[in-house]
Amino acid sequence: MKASELTGAQLDYWVARVLGDRHVRIVGEEEHERCETRFSDQWPWDRFMPSRAWMISGPLVERFKLSLDYRPTINEWAAGCRRLDDGLISTGFGETAPIAVCRAIVIACIGDDVQFDTESAPA
Repeated sequence: MKASELTGAQLDYWVARVLGDRHVRIVGEEEHERCETRFSDQWPWDRFMPSRAWMISGPLVERFKLSLDYRPTINEWAAGCRRLDDGLISTGFGETAPIAVCRAIVIACIGDDVQFDTESAPA
């Protein structure tokens, strides 16, 4: 799947993976899907939604040193994130700033394409 097309719980899942969360899952069905994470087996699952909550994605702008720009002529946000492997800039676009930020981070850290393994694949 193209990282630039990820939305909702699937986008949140990949951001959690970039952040190093080992306990990540997608639960629910279709429009009620959500991403959940936990620190270890002893902790409860907690909803994780950086693509929908600026209070989560906002600090990622500083952590990953992203640039963020709004394009009013096409009503779209663009976020640039430096890739870890070669230092080039990967850009994520979205209808909201949090979506653009999350896509840029996933593209920069994982790549243009993402693939769910069989254990973590969403239902």
